[in-house]
Order: sequence, then structure tokens, then C-alpha cells
Amino acid sequence: MILTIGCSWTFGTGVESNETFSAYLQDKCGTTVINGGHAGIDNAYAVYSAYRLYQKYKPKVILFQLTTFDRMQISISGKKNFLDNRFHDNLEQPVWTREGKHTRLWGITEEKTHKITVGEYSNSLSKKSDIDTTTKFLYENHTFSTLATEQLMCQLDMLKSYIENFGDKIIFFPWVPTPVDVEKVLPVPVHQESVHNFLDNSHYIDNGYHISPQGHKLVADEYIYPMVRSAIE
Repeated sequence: MILTIGCSWTFGTGVESNETFSAYLQDKCGTTVINGGHAGIDNAYAVYSAYRLYQKYKPKVILFQLTTFDRMQISISGKKNFLDNRFHDNLEQPVWTREGKHTRLWGITEEKTHKITVGEYSNSLSKKSDIDTTTKFLYENHTFSTLATEQLMCQLDMLKSYIENFGDKIIFFPWVPTPVDVEKVLPVPVHQESVHNFLDNSHYIDNGYHISPQGHKLVADEYIYPMVRSAIE
């Protein structure tokens, strides 16, 4: 079994479940590929997704798509725990998928989250609600901080060690080029060429680098499959 992890680029925003690179990879390899992509998530949330889904499915290979480093995802569902003076509700966190020939993730928690992106930041500048003030403060003071980057590097490194401890493989690849300053501190090997540089502009269906079914098939056949084959040989 193979598990793919990432944001909407892996989930396949704009295409059907059977038109994602995960689906095409499954058809090509003849093995189950779970599409664990989740729209809008940051890299830290992707680590959380990988850990949770690895425990559930025990895949032999994880394909981890790195997203942009200028986004952040926080929970906004902690008020009840705060009032109860606790840090966990001790309830099992669910995993929702759309089952069928090609399995696609729909969620791994019931908690509401707030995604801090450049778009949300731009929208917050002219507003004064609590969430907009928080968005502006965190985007300007935390998202780009060295500490935030160092913490993510630790998470990626520990995830890799955890997966490999069980004899399984994890492959990291970037959808868009990795910032040079981040490349210098990455503790894990990351595929050098990004998907964005691999594809030409004809495969994009919007301004958010989401791609067409034909683009997904090309990514599966000529970008992802060679990585998987190399990892398992």
C-alpha cells in the first residue's frame, strides 16, 4: 500500500477521485494508493496527517508533498477544553474517507481549524475581528520566523525516523520550488525538481497551481512513479 500526503494539490482540487495522481499511480502500480491530501493545510498539519494515517493504514511507502512554507493552520475549537481546564477531550479522532476504487481523504478531526495563508492575511488587513487580528499578528510575527521553520524541520526529521524505524519508506517532494533558505536547513532528502517546474503551463486549471487530469496522469507516470520504483528496488 502507498499513502500520499499533501494539500489540495495532492487531494486533487478541481478533478474527480479517479483523476488524481494518486489514482493514476494506483492503476499503474496495481497496488492500493490512499489519497491523504487535504485542501489548504500547512506542512505541520501534513506531518500530523501522515502520522495518523500511517497508524491506520500501515502503508509501505509514503509520498509526502511539501506545500508552501508561508501558511499556518491552527485549531479554533479549544474553548470547551479551556473552560474545563484540560488539554484533551480523550475522544478518538475519526478519519473520514470517500471509499471506492480510489480512496480519498475527507478529514481526520472534528475540530474546526483556521488556515492562515497570504490570502487570509490580505483579507485581514481591512478587518478588525478577533480572528482577523490574530491572522495578521501570526502571519507577520510567526509564520516566517526561524523558530517556526526549525520546529517544522524537527517534525519532518522525526516523522522520517518514525516511518523508517518500521522498515517503511517516506519520500518528500515539493509541488513548488523550495525557498533557498529552507533548502539549507532541510534535515530530510527532498526531490530536487518541483512538480511546478516539471509541468508546463498547459496543465494548470487555475492560478493556484491545481492541475488537470492530464497533468495528474503525467505527474503519476513520469514524476512520481520513478521515485516509488527507486525506493522499493
